[in-house]
Amino acid sequence: MKAGGQPLRAELDSILKKEFGIDRGAAFGGDIAGPACRKLMACGIEITNRFEEAIMARTRIAGSDEDVKLSMQLHGQLLHTLDGFISLLKTPRFHVTPAILQTAEAYGTKVASLERFLGLSFTCKSHAGERHAVSQMRLLQGIGDMEESFGEKNHQHQAKLDRRYAPIRQMAKREVAKTKTEALTNHPKVRAEISNILQSTGRGTKRPHDATVLLKAKRQRDREEALAKELPGTPFASLQSRRQ
Repeated sequence: MKAGGQPLRAELDSILKKEFGIDRGAAFGGDIAGPACRKLMACGIEITNRFEEAIMARTRIAGSDEDVKLSMQLHGQLLHTLDGFISLLKTPRFHVTPAILQTAEAYGTKVASLERFLGLSFTCKSHAGERHAVSQMRLLQGIGDMEESFGEKNHQHQAKLDRRYAPIRQMAKREVAKTKTEALTNHPKVRAEISNILQSTGRGTKRPHDATVLLKAKRQRDREEALAKELPGTPFASLQSRRQ
């Protein structure tokens, strides 16, 4: 579907920024990244409904009203199924269950089906994520704490230990002290005691706001509904195939 080119894109970007707080950053070529991506997936149906209104108000050179409505509905489903798929991929190691693996595989299959149905570009990266990430989860018993942010957290923890044991001049003794500290910190009994202390003092046990609980429940319902919906029979035809 084409409907005005750059002016339409500017209008859709304005809807994202003003109504949903999603802004294209100056970095990464203007791509949506980070928290904005999570918000884009969480508000998929609401965003595509607003996009549908903007597109329907313009004169189009290709695509009927039915095509626009169906396309926006399927893009909304794609965002929600992708949200569900990524949320399950973030399951930490040794917390993965057969039910999680089965649901993650269903989400990955649905995402791939929607991308092909809509005629979106299918890259090696998307194929690796949708087709092979679940097998990696099964092999490694979870991959949620093996991504970039986990590595960055380790760097920060290591820097903290370096500052703590900087007065120890001999490298061997310094590394032994750091290793002992890490072993004690990560010991299950020590972590359980820290958790008990935080709970007894009321720290680290904030009760989530009622609105946050409702939003999480709605987000989960949107994911499940998008996963359960069946695709229409005929995939979208590209503009190139229409010209031919």
